[in-house]
Amino acid sequence: METRDALDVEIEAYEQMHTQLRNSHFGQYVVVHNGQLIDSDPDFEPLFLRVQTKLGDVPFLVRRVTQTPILEIRAPGSYVWQSPLARRLRAYERKYGMDSEEFNRRFQIGELGDNMDFVEWSIFWDIYQAELGRLPELSKRNA
Repeated sequence: METRDALDVEIEAYEQMHTQLRNSHFGQYVVVHNGQLIDSDPDFEPLFLRVQTKLGDVPFLVRRVTQTPILEIRAPGSYVWQSPLARRLRAYERKYGMDSEEFNRRFQIGELGDNMDFVEWSIFWDIYQAELGRLPELSKRNA
């Protein structure tokens, strides 16, 4: 299986597990491999290194468990908002094997360099965060 296909499987598994993970691992980083949660840690780097040592050079997903998965925000009144940027953010997450929140943290402290993909990803992430700030307003409009 290609790396991109394998990461799609892991992302889908993560999204299906999200509610349970939010209850059990909120704020922690989790690793999904072969559709299963295999490890977690409050810190990204030790988790990543531990899993990479254990699994070797195979695709696996590391995500920080937040209130919502990045692709969908549910607001009061059953309004479901999906950011048009979500597809772009998800593509970068698949390509580089990390979630956007972790990318942004590492990019801001200079760990990742300044290639054009990273600059664009950072801009899309900033716009996405601004959209999240407007979610209560969008929810009221569509309630």
